[in-house]
Amino acid sequence: MPEAPRHSIVSILPCTNIEASTAFYARLGIALHGDFGTYRILTDGAGWVLHLSSEFPEGWLTPGKNPNGLYVYRQDVDGLAAHVDDLLDGARPEHKPWGMYEFALSDPDGTLVRIGWPSRLMKSASVMRPRDVVTSWIDAFNRADVEALAALYHPDAVNHQVAQDPIEGREAIRAMFAAEFAKAEMVCIPENRFEDGEWAILEWRDPKGLRGSGFFHVTDGRIAFQRGYWDKLSLLRLHGIAT
Repeated sequence: MPEAPRHSIVSILPCTNIEASTAFYARLGIALHGDFGTYRILTDGAGWVLHLSSEFPEGWLTPGKNPNGLYVYRQDVDGLAAHVDDLLDGARPEHKPWGMYEFALSDPDGTLVRIGWPSRLMKSASVMRPRDVVTSWIDAFNRADVEALAALYHPDAVNHQVAQDPIEGREAIRAMFAAEFAKAEMVCIPENRFEDGEWAILEWRDPKGLRGSGFFHVTDGRIAFQRGYWDKLSLLRLHGIAT
């Protein structure tokens, strides 16, 4: 790390076990630079700087409820993902609707660490493949994130769930999701995902036993047309919604 720091912002992360946290970030390429007991400074020597502190007010780090997050910009996303493959539980980097090619993992205290690079600068692809779009769709759906879902559709997209009338246009699709999430908590558990040219196919179930499938026509990294098959009456009954 240079003696005269560049104009920058540095994150200070609380940690319950500073040795475990130091070892974790070392695997990401951020090595120990300064050790002051309960306070450590880490760097990769090329611009990344991270401070760790094991002194913090009681209650800041509650297991399972850590609100902290860290975003690491790195061009070789795939290389780093391969290096920490044992920590990813089979997950792989993906192109996200917010324009980043990234993957995520948690440090020993549950701090969310995202590692990525802008999709438009990746040599492998500038837009998401249909299967990646569906994976992002599932993630956003399970967060009930209406804005992230809407961002996956073209402005003139059509969403036709065959149990009801087609919904035309991104804004109408956004409104549909907002209304549906207000009625019930919905979860999509993917069972199979397939890709064939510009089409992706999703077979899914939910925790209550409902099953269905979806067909997504994806062009230029966004959904142009979607058709879904499921039993509306079963859905209403399983979620206790009046018919």
